[in-house]
Amino acid sequence: MSNTRARPPVRLSLLDRLLAGDAPDPAREAGVASLRQSVRRDLEFLFNTRPCRESVPPELEELQASLLTYGLSDLQTRPMASERQREAFRREFENMIRRFEPRLRDVRVEMPRMDDSLDRTLRFRIRGLLVTEAGVEAIVYDTAIDPAARNLSITGIEASGA
Repeated sequence: MSNTRARPPVRLSLLDRLLAGDAPDPAREAGVASLRQSVRRDLEFLFNTRPCRESVPPELEELQASLLTYGLSDLQTRPMASERQREAFRREFENMIRRFEPRLRDVRVEMPRMDDSLDRTLRFRIRGLLVTEAGVEAIVYDTAIDPAARNLSITGIEASGA
């Protein structure tokens, strides 16, 4: 008799289930690897989307996590020359993930030092815990933002343990 326990299936996100449509249940339940890819894709959508140009009044707290504020403001208009400006952006980036990606917990965004003064690509490492019905998995994503192309890409890194 095998001593390995079967892990419960992981439920796909609503978007993934809608995209699957009426497909013959290709396991609407998926593995953690599929869920990691889904989270990566959804984070790319989040950061490649621009929010409404009108600012939301702070007293309207419910709107702070609404579609009006979904997305990353234009990088062309954002100063990033000083360490303080990059740190403020890092915090905003981290808070946006916490606000709009409920599958991740204990999110931390790290920004490595920029060694090449000619490379304008901003790089971040996103760390967190992916919470599923099957348990908790540590995740790590490397993020590169090209301010000239105004594009963000995320690659997954295998993480070991939580």
